[in-house]
Amino acid sequence: MADTTQPVQPVQLESGTYEILRSRLKGHGTELRARLQRLNEDRKQVFGSVDFRLLATDRVTTAHNCVPRDMVAVGSRFLFGYNVHFGLKSERHIADVFACYAFHPDSHTFQEVGLESLQDPRFLKDFQDVYRYYKDATFARFHAAGPHLYMVFQVGRNAQDIKSFKWLIDGDELRYLDNRSDHEVRFPPQHEFEWKRTTRDHHRQGSHPHVSIEDRLFYVLQPPLETWLRGQELIMPFEPFPYQYEGIAWLFAHDSALLADEMGLGKTMQTITAIRLAGSAALRPRFPLFRRRRSGRVHLRAQGHYNTLMARPRNDLVDYMTYLLVRVVAMLFAVFPIDLNLRTARWMGWVWYRIMPRHRERAREHLRLAFGNGLSDQEADDLALKSMQQMTMMAVEELFVPRLITKWT
Repeated sequence: MADTTQPVQPVQLESGTYEILRSRLKGHGTELRARLQRLNEDRKQVFGSVDFRLLATDRVTTAHNCVPRDMVAVGSRFLFGYNVHFGLKSERHIADVFACYAFHPDSHTFQEVGLESLQDPRFLKDFQDVYRYYKDATFARFHAAGPHLYMVFQVGRNAQDIKSFKWLIDGDELRYLDNRSDHEVRFPPQHEFEWKRTTRDHHRQGSHPHVSIEDRLFYVLQPPLETWLRGQELIMPFEPFPYQYEGIAWLFAHDSALLADEMGLGKTMQTITAIRLAGSAALRPRFPLFRRRRSGRVHLRAQGHYNTLMARPRNDLVDYMTYLLVRVVAMLFAVFPIDLNLRTARWMGWVWYRIMPRHRERAREHLRLAFGNGLSDQEADDLALKSMQQMTMMAVEELFVPRLITKWT
């Protein structure tokens, strides 16, 4: 007959392995606690410390069974706020909601004291009005903000439906101020940063519509512009103002931008500095700068849609002929009256708009950047045409400025 007993040696071996691992882990834990204790003792000897220990425990009692809500320290005392369900009782007193206790350091106990600091006639009236006009009014919490203490009552179902009483903490006493400070009771911000809203300028249409924040992130995450300018050989006649640094940094972070500001605040300087910085620092490969010099002069020209600045030498003959043409036009305008010249300038602006497609498209693009989809194509064309006519009229008006200058002006 075969033996049916099962061997117990593997079970004993597993049990022994568990005990061995347990004892090892226990020994490592004991050693780690001992090392931490020695490290803590060394820290106390170097930096010093104040040991915290529980001196005593105490229990406070109220006149009625209540649901505790909040407590706050006022000098050497503390206010205790709670809610009591009275059923059919219609009138409430401050003793039904608040209790004040004073701490005795000798016996380490809290003794209830009177509510004399809350016996302000205005507060008593406002307190009664809350329970009179709001059926479900309950005490919610205390809110301390600087030297002020707010008693917050919940008067509705929403978290924003509150009524608060504002007090000024003066040592161990409270001085009632008003009941019109609900807007001052706010929760602390959930984040240490301020959220930025995306606008229509960040929306990109096409096959894959999306919201683009690349330029915004580049502007936010780039280092201070002063550090870049400090390391570059950019010669400036004066130190830029802080708002000019901000404008340069904003231009530097965008592929295309429209900078607008009051006259005389340095828009041209900011634009030229951003271009020089982008070219010399070589920090934005998508905005290269190619320079070719001739006779010490450089001509920069934006080419195509790739934000590439190409440089070509200036032609002296073309410049001289352009100067002569401007002088002849100025002489002709000086012969005729100003009204006729302005009408002529308006017609020249219309011709300029029709025969210069590059300027026309640039004006339309600027209007789209400024107004987004708020303008129709016809409205954009009309505004672009009027803008060019206004520019030609301003140029003609500049020719008549010498006529207005006399020895009496």
